[in-house]
Amino acid sequence: MSAACAGFTVGLSLAAASVASGQARTCLVIGVERMSDILDPADRSTAFLFADGAGAALVGRGTEPGIGTAVWGTEPALREAITVREEPGRANPVIRMQGSTVFRWAVTHLPGIVQDVLTRSGVGPGGVQAFVPHQANLRIIEAVAESVGFPAEVAVARDIVDQGNTSAASIPLALNRMRTSGTLRGGDLAVLIGFGAGLTYAGTVIRIP
Repeated sequence: MSAACAGFTVGLSLAAASVASGQARTCLVIGVERMSDILDPADRSTAFLFADGAGAALVGRGTEPGIGTAVWGTEPALREAITVREEPGRANPVIRMQGSTVFRWAVTHLPGIVQDVLTRSGVGPGGVQAFVPHQANLRIIEAVAESVGFPAEVAVARDIVDQGNTSAASIPLALNRMRTSGTLRGGDLAVLIGFGAGLTYAGTVIRIP
């Protein structure tokens, strides 16, 4: 499926629905990007941000739900904020981004979307152990975490610092780092929110297996 940086959370929600409805016993959700294929090295607004990466999750039946209700949508008026198009003289399509537009939308609208995700899952900002947003920009991540009001003990993923923006791969990579480092343990709750080109967004709360 094509949901840009929200792809992993969209895929996770669709996989959960497929398993719950009996259409599938097990689903493999893979978020993978080769952003280097579509970067313009001379574009200082994008070239230093993006990276290649891949992450996956296996979704199957459990004794209790481990993936909460999804909150997703689009902002079609901002469809030109992030684009990937062919350009004359280039072998591959190229990504272009209106960084200030995306930043303003994210810090203005994402806190409300995250609050909606928490409300639909029946928990408050202090009822989760981690906030794992798409790793788009450190300033966005910290501004949204502060606006939502997560307590200091809630871990916030900041993989953007050394892994870059891997688009649909950023959330599973961040989750894996939190698991392997011991930041998250089985039974913990994590809020996931992906957002990107479209502008498309999708969020949910998961229980770490």
